[in-house]
Amino acid sequence: MPKSVVIVGANLAGACAAEELRDMGYEGEIHLVGEENALPYERPPLSKDFLYDGLTAEDISLRDNAFYSEKKINLVLGSRVTSIHPDEGKVCLQNDTEIAADNIVLCTGAKLNRLASEFDGIDGIYYLRDLEDSIRLRDALTKGGDVVVVGMGVIGAEVAASASKMGCKVTAIEYSSAPMLRCLGDDLGAWSKAMHEAEGVRVLTNTGLADVKHENGHVTAIETTTGEKIPATIVIVGIGVTPNVELAAAAGIELDNGIVVDMDARTSVSTVYAAGDVTMQPGYYGGKVRLETYDNAREQARCVAASIAGEEQVKRRAPWYWTDQFDVNIQIVGSVNDASDLIYRNRDGERSFTAIALEDSLIVGAVTVNRPQDMGVLRRIADRRIEVDAAKIADDQIQLRTFLSA
Repeated sequence: MPKSVVIVGANLAGACAAEELRDMGYEGEIHLVGEENALPYERPPLSKDFLYDGLTAEDISLRDNAFYSEKKINLVLGSRVTSIHPDEGKVCLQNDTEIAADNIVLCTGAKLNRLASEFDGIDGIYYLRDLEDSIRLRDALTKGGDVVVVGMGVIGAEVAASASKMGCKVTAIEYSSAPMLRCLGDDLGAWSKAMHEAEGVRVLTNTGLADVKHENGHVTAIETTTGEKIPATIVIVGIGVTPNVELAAAAGIELDNGIVVDMDARTSVSTVYAAGDVTMQPGYYGGKVRLETYDNAREQARCVAASIAGEEQVKRRAPWYWTDQFDVNIQIVGSVNDASDLIYRNRDGERSFTAIALEDSLIVGAVTVNRPQDMGVLRRIADRRIEVDAAKIADDQIQLRTFLSA
């Protein structure tokens, strides 16, 4: 009897898992099920150039319809999976359709954290997770006005930069002590704040949202936890996400702030795999981590495909991601936090430098600002766990690539 894989989630992780399965020679049926009607697409542009460069859905699609047809990947779009039944080998959809599944891959992603329900229905409050969200937000920002961004994580910082580039007056509020604090730590977080302020964004840290003022159903201002009232016609909320684990929970799969998977992306149920934002996986530096990055989604998709197709498993790499804000490209490998001292290299100014975090002579994190060539080498050093001398790696005159042959 022919084999069948059902992938729940037609996003980056899901689409890549389907493509990798075919590339690895899997000959069974592949069903890629997604709630959105759009073809699987790139999400990073949604908070950046999709907003201000006039991109279309076709511009950000991962593949066209012809590709999925050629690869014999059955797209089931505009459909929601209501339950999975690994023991019975099936997946159930909202229209009572059942799809046979020898293996199930959960790429269910994460849902946005939202404001209290009392703010539901107020016109002018926006969230950004999918293509339709980005289209609505683009239409609003194009008209201009006073914008307040609530939350300065990566997405919030990107949206603040995009709105400013589109000519809006932007105020951003962040509950913690600096933008992107979880990614950058205090020192680089303070740098990020200064960079946004230099571009005209007003950034208020240690500040939360207390209230949303509105008249005739439309937002007019927000009130902060410090008591300040800030005019606003557009409020963009970016206060994190929560993994979508409901299907896994109902199927009795182990959870821990996400779906727990092993190095091969397998869950506690042997025929079920998971990839992307929803997974809690073994960390590259030990422990367990949940990574909400493009690179992780692609890498875990390859792990899933290798596991199902019986191919050699993908070698783990240090986590890596990037963000573009204004004219600044920021790339991060590993983890930068306040437990590690930062070593700065190539400090040519506030918009071109490299910062490296060392622990016991190993690079555990690094950030490059407009220096992608440095990141290319640092990723290789981190992946190979090469020990480096702190004094030498701080010396701008010693090229980074020399550490690869140490």
